[in-house]
Amino acid sequence: MTRLSFFLPVLAFVAATNLSAQTYTYTFNNLSTYSPADPCKVFIGVGTSRAEGGLRVDYTVDNTPATTYGIKAGDLILALDGVQVRSQGELERERDKHQQGEAFTLSIVRNGQQQTINARFKECTEEEREASIERMEERINERLASLEILQKSMEESFKNMSWNDRPILGVYENTAANTGKGLVIESLVSGKGAEKAGLQSGDVIVNVGGKPVTGSASLREALKEQKAGNLVKVILDRNGEKLTKMVALSGQNSYTFNVDRDPCKVFIGVYTNTNSGNEGGVLVNGVIDNTPAKEGDVQPGDIILAFNGKPVNSHQELTSERDQKKPGDAFTLTVLRNGKNMKINTRFKACDTPPVTEETVDVLEESIERKDPETINAELVSLEAYPNPTYGMVNINFEAEAIPTTVRIFDMEGKAVFSRELPQFGGTYAEQVNLFGQKAGNYVISVQQGDKVRSKQITLLPRA
Repeated sequence: MTRLSFFLPVLAFVAATNLSAQTYTYTFNNLSTYSPADPCKVFIGVGTSRAEGGLRVDYTVDNTPATTYGIKAGDLILALDGVQVRSQGELERERDKHQQGEAFTLSIVRNGQQQTINARFKECTEEEREASIERMEERINERLASLEILQKSMEESFKNMSWNDRPILGVYENTAANTGKGLVIESLVSGKGAEKAGLQSGDVIVNVGGKPVTGSASLREALKEQKAGNLVKVILDRNGEKLTKMVALSGQNSYTFNVDRDPCKVFIGVYTNTNSGNEGGVLVNGVIDNTPAKEGDVQPGDIILAFNGKPVNSHQELTSERDQKKPGDAFTLTVLRNGKNMKINTRFKACDTPPVTEETVDVLEESIERKDPETINAELVSLEAYPNPTYGMVNINFEAEAIPTTVRIFDMEGKAVFSRELPQFGGTYAEQVNLFGQKAGNYVISVQQGDKVRSKQITLLPRA
């Protein structure tokens, strides 16, 4: 069977390995003390946004202290019980010091006049308490069922994980600037070999260790036989001038995760990016051994213009044309190489003679950790995303407080590839998102409520 491999940073792997041991306790404990629709939890009943001097009330929730004691949309909340609040998180922290039925005060500004509202948190009836317990039990059972599926999936995944100390230059690629003529450096990893050797942002790496480089996939291929500590010759273009640098390779601790590919599904065997040049097409960043692409002499840097005469300008268009074929079928790729169009005739592998190859998915040499300095962890009951890794479809489930919420998925360059605004969020979210057609690699699911953000990393596997 064809095997797919991708690298997980060590911290991500450690978090994953701890998941099955910790998630049940974490989920049960939080569900037993908190539910966004729980009438027995202290709840003011306002949705807010930051404003000068405090929090602007965007809306109020019926049958809560907010509506009972006359808080209105447009009010500016300055303080709760005399403690100044400037964020939803600060408001919640002061609120959570109370028990149901207790009194509290809000200092607000309405129509330019400051006033104090004396209010009291709602107290549960016995019927509400019983209904709340029943709902929590249902949620616990739902979460445990989901986690059981997730745990089984992860246990199977871990069987195929192996340790790697992978050699790297220490560069981040600017994929948006890639034209197939080399790897454009976006930035450098502090303290790694590339920085020490004097490489700079904007340099275009064209050759490493005697092997041509057109992007991250071909760079990885060039370093495949190298080891951390080795000196390699790097040829680069800097503002039109060819330079040669000797770079000491650094090591990156990572895990390789192998997934069996169905040998009866057609597979070209290329890594691709959308071409940023004027020619259109998709840029080949790497070619996998023992595949139709390799046997047809497709090369890194080629730009695939058409599949069987049908123009293709994205990874999705290429795979759409590919998926109309069957194992053993012949096909023709029209490619642009060194300014000349050429046709490559090759054939998909037959189902009865499956190749044994390894495909490596790694968008960047190292995962970029991007954090908003103003964000803190949101107090979500759970944030689940499965299957992970995925070929495209990913299920996102979470529970949180019933306030305006935004769900986004970012690629590792910080570009949002999915966004969902939930101004009237009811406390529970479950949606299946299709990432098909996006570039293979790591993505981050972000759930934002006010100034709180909770994130989870997922990995998208290639399908070409």
